[in-house]
Amino acid sequence: MNAIRYGWGKHGDLSEPFWVKFNPVTREVKSWNEEIYAAARAVMNTSTKPLLLCSSGGIDSEIMCRAFYDQGIHFTVLTIEHAAGTNVHDTRFVKKWCRKRGVEQKVVKLDMPDFLSTGVRAYADQSYITGNIFRYFQLKLLEEAERLGGHAVLGGGEQLYHVDPSKSVPEHADTYLEFETGYAVPLEWCRRNRAAHEPYFFFSTPELCLSYLNIPIVAFAVRHPDIFRNANNRFVFKQLTHQAQWPDIRPRKKMNGYEKITSLRAQAQDTLKKEFGQLIQVYRLPIATFAEQLSSKSPAQV
Repeated sequence: MNAIRYGWGKHGDLSEPFWVKFNPVTREVKSWNEEIYAAARAVMNTSTKPLLLCSSGGIDSEIMCRAFYDQGIHFTVLTIEHAAGTNVHDTRFVKKWCRKRGVEQKVVKLDMPDFLSTGVRAYADQSYITGNIFRYFQLKLLEEAERLGGHAVLGGGEQLYHVDPSKSVPEHADTYLEFETGYAVPLEWCRRNRAAHEPYFFFSTPELCLSYLNIPIVAFAVRHPDIFRNANNRFVFKQLTHQAQWPDIRPRKKMNGYEKITSLRAQAQDTLKKEFGQLIQVYRLPIATFAEQLSSKSPAQV
């Protein structure tokens, strides 16, 4: 159901250039909030298993859970909690959210130091190519969902905008989305295992993707993208946009759960980068091309 397509060259050889493309919308696009609800209904309608919404407690996954909850769609929340409590900052938000609404939550404990060594090694040995260990964490979530007999929905696919920081005055044409080869890892896992899950909820339909671009503040920012020269600003902008659309969601500090084990994470990622080398690629999709693919309009009309 994912709106994105990906591949390597023309023949699927992993040494060929990595690429991504998006499918065009099939109907008139509504507001971003309405399209989030529509995407939740589409997931429900295509799933043959109980829904397991994977939530870390961050704003992205909370919005995803809200979409299903507001539509009256039954689901269980699946949360992975670091055994040492290193991601407690985020998990406390999702635990409180579930308790307040009477939503069932399954919490799986994970020894992160062990995962960053033996777990990461096991996935790398299966030729899941990435330089970002978060992609393997996504696989852990998918495996847990399979073990529980559920249909996993992960709150990924947020639009993070980039520009070349060397540009003194970047323009619309300089704005792009960035996809590392590892983006395909959870999608490849589903393909190899013939499993139906949604690893990137916010990229789950073309309409949802385009509706986000149509938010006035987003449309303005991508045409005047100087703000994105600072890498941290792209996360700040995303969070502010999300909170503007869902103003009742409680603000929280941006955390990734690895703050207390940064050296272990860096070591694991350095090992991956050395092992996979040039097989790790980055594909830059210009925003104008992204919008063109979604809307099927010519670049001049976007």
